[in-house]
Amino acid sequence: MLTRHWIMLIAALTLLASGLVGGVIAQSGLAARPTSVAVVDIQRVFAASAEKSDLEAEITQRAEALQQEGNALKERISKMRNGLDMLEPGSPSHRSKVEEIQQATFEAENWRKWEQQKLQFQNARIIKRLYASTVDAVEDVADQNGIDLVFFREPDLQERYENPQQATAQVQLRKLLWATDDVDITDAVISRMNLNYQNR
Repeated sequence: MLTRHWIMLIAALTLLASGLVGGVIAQSGLAARPTSVAVVDIQRVFAASAEKSDLEAEITQRAEALQQEGNALKERISKMRNGLDMLEPGSPSHRSKVEEIQQATFEAENWRKWEQQKLQFQNARIIKRLYASTVDAVEDVADQNGIDLVFFREPDLQERYENPQQATAQVQLRKLLWATDDVDITDAVISRMNLNYQNR
């Protein structure tokens, strides 16, 4: 009987202890650390990116080289047309020259379109690469400063819009309405991004 009394007392104490522990665990779940948030102005980051400047210089060089090649092709076709005037219209040599000019014009146009597509693809790769570099820099700065979430800082709305629909569209696209300058880490991200690029 004494043993039964002790068993009941131990069981009651166990239930009481588990209730207290459960309450402490539940309370500690509510007292989680606050979330640290920051914002970054991506337009400013891209504008100040040394990597972007170098990549744009490469694209400009390539575009200028393509322009020269295109001009050379135009000059060649122009000379072919000038030679056409010396041939008798309708003659076999005239028809042959016309076909040659048409073929050269067709090839030049296809070449221009192909090179234009390649440039557009290169531009898309640059944007993707810059975005990846930006995200890496944001992650580095956030990790160092204990920041949990980083949002895109929206540029200020324009003073004037051409029509109400344009203004409405801009307002509807906004995801972040306001942030204090104290949570803006743009300058730190720019420094980190340029440092990462320099150390590559």
